[in-house]
Amino acid sequence: MIDMRENFREGQQPIPGSTEVELPEVNIFDLLSSVGNIETKALTLIGMRKGVVYSRSELHREIMTHQGQSGQNKRWVMNPGVPFNYCMKSLCPIGLVTKESMRNDDTAWGYEITSYGLTTGFDFAGFLLRWSYEHPDFSLHQMFGSTQSNTIKDENSEEKKRAPETRYNILKNVINNPGNRIRQADIASAVGERQGTISSHLRTLGKSGVISYEYIQSGEPVVFYKIKDNVPGKEPEQPRHKKTLSVRAYKVLQQETDYLSNEQTEDLLIEEYPEYGERHRESMKSNISSVLSDLVNQGYAERKFFDSEYRSEVILSEEQKEAISSLVNLIDKFQRGDTQTIEEGRVFAQKVLNDPKLFSELMLKAKERSPNANATNKEELEGWIVTILHENPKGNSRLVRRKLEEKYNKKLGDHAVSRYLRALVKQERIEAIKINSRNVYKVVGEGDNTVSSKN
Repeated sequence: MIDMRENFREGQQPIPGSTEVELPEVNIFDLLSSVGNIETKALTLIGMRKGVVYSRSELHREIMTHQGQSGQNKRWVMNPGVPFNYCMKSLCPIGLVTKESMRNDDTAWGYEITSYGLTTGFDFAGFLLRWSYEHPDFSLHQMFGSTQSNTIKDENSEEKKRAPETRYNILKNVINNPGNRIRQADIASAVGERQGTISSHLRTLGKSGVISYEYIQSGEPVVFYKIKDNVPGKEPEQPRHKKTLSVRAYKVLQQETDYLSNEQTEDLLIEEYPEYGERHRESMKSNISSVLSDLVNQGYAERKFFDSEYRSEVILSEEQKEAISSLVNLIDKFQRGDTQTIEEGRVFAQKVLNDPKLFSELMLKAKERSPNANATNKEELEGWIVTILHENPKGNSRLVRRKLEEKYNKKLGDHAVSRYLRALVKQERIEAIKINSRNVYKVVGEGDNTVSSKN
């Protein structure tokens, strides 16, 4: 595809020239899934030298060498098998590298970069790494997610989109959406995926900070409240017959940055002020709506409605909008064979190879955003949850999720927290107590009268 007019490695022979042409969309999707969804895949590809067949240990040594001789420069001393595994599962299936014998008897083999890898793959990896470097708050993995299957499907297997392809199409739809409101059904139709799959990707993109995503399920509340950024200088006036509830509701809302429904506000009030107890929920329910409406009327809170047609909302900050737009546009230009985009990718890839510090910085970024590199030991996480429930007996899953983030800097979704709680109940380390159809939890063997810690 591309004429490599300069050697990108000292002593390496020039690559035979070819012409910039438009790539089929399927090739772009394969490139995103194979080399584009984490910086270390791109770095592995551009770090391979022409004509060298790499064994597992040699390829690992090559990647470590590119981070420089200084120990401080080596920002991610990854498992020796990781780069080789990239070749096996991602790069080789689409022809960026090829499997070659290292001995005449075929008892040893390794991987060698192909002409396609040295041209198209090299430049594609280069402009993605440049985008990543220029957007320090976003990573390729945040944008495109994990490749859950081999890059190329067996010809007899059912065709199935991989996560990077689906993510790319979602991002294109989001950035081209004229307003903030968006329907899962519309994106699902445009992308050709089930609504459940689209919803899962949008939630993940929201949790990682790529977009701000709010949604409600069928049957859930449609009115939400949040304290305004600029509120009057004095405290709000309190209705005489609901003064205590109004003061407390205002304090609870002040501690949250997200919109809260009536029910979520009730949960927080019961959590923060145990004297209410679940038995007061019904009486609270009849008053909380008017208290929140009163805060809106006085100018202290704002209210948002979800209607029956639009049950989800994507909100992009200027930074998010620029990051997504620039990435989508670069990929589109590369597919069309845009000479400037291709050249810029090639030049930046060469720059990365000649700058150990830059190579190391991109390695570190991949490590910090990689779920596998930063996965918490399962037993350790379960121990944290038990500690939280020891300090906060009869805590619910929402409290556990919040404490994991506050105390251990561990962010988990609601489903993940519930899964760990069920596992701990099954292990008989904690027990579930149902109160008004909701589960709360306490450590097995500890009394119900333990004072809840407000850590």
